[in-house]
Amino acid sequence: MAVDEQKHKHKLENDVLSLEAKERSRGQACGLVIGIAGLITSAILGMSGHDTSASIIGGTTVIGLVAIFVTGKLTEPKQVSEEKAEKELT
Repeated sequence: MAVDEQKHKHKLENDVLSLEAKERSRGQACGLVIGIAGLITSAILGMSGHDTSASIIGGTTVIGLVAIFVTGKLTEPKQVSEEKAEKELT
């Protein structure tokens, strides 16, 4: 009985890890699409003589994406440590 429970728990943990990996991949793909779209828009605006608009869109796109990915990397270890603490308590 205990062996079955352990197998079930391992299966659930593997499912969660798999879903988290898929979620990360989707987020990175969406970030890439948004970044490329922003930079292409910026390039088109720059070539058509709208330098100020191009620099604002290009700059905010790059800075925003970098901030999101850096912030995501900083908060991820905190979540992992909180989950470990919860498991130890149970």
